[in-house]
Amino acid sequence: VLRDFFDFVLAGFILESIPVLLSIDGYFFEFEEGEEAKNLLVMLESNEMFSS
Repeated sequence: VLRDFFDFVLAGFILESIPVLLSIDGYFFEFEEGEEAKNLLVMLESNEMFSS
């Protein structure tokens, strides 16, 4: 249970950091690998639904 909690906190921290990192240069979600970007967007969308 504790491990799940830390995974949740870590995932939340990473997801909070991603938009900041990606928006530094004024662009958002520019990836070389389209599949990876799509998976990340799906993960972000499901996380937003989960946290709200």
